[in-house]
Amino acid sequence: MSILEPGALVACINNRPILGRGNNHLDRLTLGQVYTVREVVDFGGGAGVRLQEIHLPDNPLTGAESAYVSTRFRPCKPTDISVFENMLHSCKLDKFKEQDQIKEAIRELEKVL
Repeated sequence: MSILEPGALVACINNRPILGRGNNHLDRLTLGQVYTVREVVDFGGGAGVRLQEIHLPDNPLTGAESAYVSTRFRPCKPTDISVFENMLHSCKLDKFKEQDQIKEAIRELEKVL
């Protein structure tokens, strides 16, 4: 899924206003926060996004809901928890193998003693 598709997850990477251009509702964006793209619109030759979590007022010039320029966001890759579960499982197996090796060494020593 592209950053410019409805339903895509994006993280805010820039919520600073452009010098001399006003706030443009940037105070509603939180740097690092993940948002869901609701709609993609033409934004003066570029792409604008409307977010599921933030509904902006209508632009007085166009009469349509305002949007944020897409370059204020980066795509988020969904992380499946199974990656971490597999890592944990692998560590547990290694730990059990070590414990089994220690137990076996103790048994061997007990035979000698």
